[in-house]
Amino acid sequence: MISMGSESTGLEFAVRSLRETKGMSRRELACAVGISESYLKKIENRHRNPRLERYQKIMEGCGYRYKKF
Repeated sequence: MISMGSESTGLEFAVRSLRETKGMSRRELACAVGISESYLKKIENRHRNPRLERYQKIMEGCGYRYKKF
């Protein structure tokens, strides 16, 4: 399991963009991913830096396929 620690991955900037591109509210995405709306907001605002696996679930919640590299 990869932990991103306290460093910025750049992925948090993509979360809001992906969500908005799909026309989803924070609440809709949070429900689809199984996290709270407030936690998702903290991710988008760089107050939380979750593990890579959480970003994978967020991408899938937005309807994007996650491809391991």
